[in-house]
Amino acid sequence: MSLFDRFRRNTSAKTVDEDRPLSDTERSLAERLLRDFSRPEAMAFLPQLSHARVTGRCSCGCPTVDLTVPTEFRVANPPSDRPLADAFGRVDGKLVGVMLFEESGLLCLLEVYALDKFECNEFSMPTAVSLEPAVWSPVPTDQIRE
Repeated sequence: MSLFDRFRRNTSAKTVDEDRPLSDTERSLAERLLRDFSRPEAMAFLPQLSHARVTGRCSCGCPTVDLTVPTEFRVANPPSDRPLADAFGRVDGKLVGVMLFEESGLLCLLEVYALDKFECNEFSMPTAVSLEPAVWSPVPTDQIRE
């Protein structure tokens, strides 16, 4: 079971096997996430983009892909942040979330999920230039249940 399958455990989406290099869009998106939307320590993952392969994609129609990187490019002390990088982007003017994950020092998942409703479940990757910081509103303290 891929990391994507574990992440999406509560949905009917499955990982469809694939084996190809990253597309230019996927590579530039992941690079922008690492450069602009992660902690400075995450820059250690940039060299992995030259060696990463897409080894699975989501069956639901979203552009999420599983990544595989040869172990010789492992980052020795990866940041403990989960996800490694997090941002919002736009596809046809609609808002999507974009996250980049690592597991054991290797890039493993480029997750793209809809935040606005699309006509159908299928949509493409956002462009790297459309990315903006993901700002999650905190729950007001008067709404926290103990």
